[in-house]
Amino acid sequence: MAFFERIIEIGTLRTIGMRKVEIYQLLYSEAAIIGAIGTLAGLAFETALILTAAHIGIPLGSFINQQVRPTLTAISLAISPHNSFDSNVLCT
Repeated sequence: MAFFERIIEIGTLRTIGMRKVEIYQLLYSEAAIIGAIGTLAGLAFETALILTAAHIGIPLGSFINQQVRPTLTAISLAISPHNSFDSNVLCT
């Protein structure tokens, strides 16, 4: 969608002499930067959420009578970044 919204800008860049390859590089670098910022923001939010849950605990109610305290380790993030919830949960 962003490409179609920027057709006039891309046309202007082509008019002043920018080659197609340079425009593609510009668009790909912008996408990479936005993706990196989103990834870092997501990791920061996830880390804060896990650390908060580890400090406070997640009560499971009287049915189970336990609290879940997730742990955050570098090994668990490296091994299983998408399934970190499965490998980081300790019941105490």
